[in-house]
Amino acid sequence: MSEMSEKNETKTIVWGRSEDSIYVGEFHAIEKLAALIDALNTVLYAESWAEISDEFTRREIEEHLSSQLDDLWEWYREQEDLEETSRPKDWFPDDHAFNKPSEYEVFWWVARLDHPDLLNLPDDFFELGMSGGDMLIGDWHRWREEDLPLLRELATKLGFQFVERQDLIERCGQ
Repeated sequence: MSEMSEKNETKTIVWGRSEDSIYVGEFHAIEKLAALIDALNTVLYAESWAEISDEFTRREIEEHLSSQLDDLWEWYREQEDLEETSRPKDWFPDDHAFNKPSEYEVFWWVARLDHPDLLNLPDDFFELGMSGGDMLIGDWHRWREEDLPLLRELATKLGFQFVERQDLIERCGQ
């Protein structure tokens, strides 16, 4: 992107509600997260890799699921007793190698809307709201309804638009 178009591009923080919490993130980060969650859900509910490749191109699969493919390569490599190497660029699981993640592994596969590292927010946003952690899902951060005026004020102060995008929050499945 050129320097001129970057300067003219509006920075946007989006927010929405789910259950009793408010979720907030930088617009492009939340769009990317929604696409990642769509891809992960396709894998989790598919019966075969052929079904997955019907839904996504190889480029999209690589873009969204590269670390999961790396995990599957490791499993495949161990099962086939192959030497330890990184996943070959052209390797893609076939239905013989299709190994759905276990219920335990799903916790590690699924991207979460409340994971601070995925939101691309300035640190100041995390001074508001609630944080915690869990041994299975890692760190999380959410905001309360009463945080909305302060979030809006902070976004404005930092030069962001603050826009409700319930559709994006819902796509992220919280």
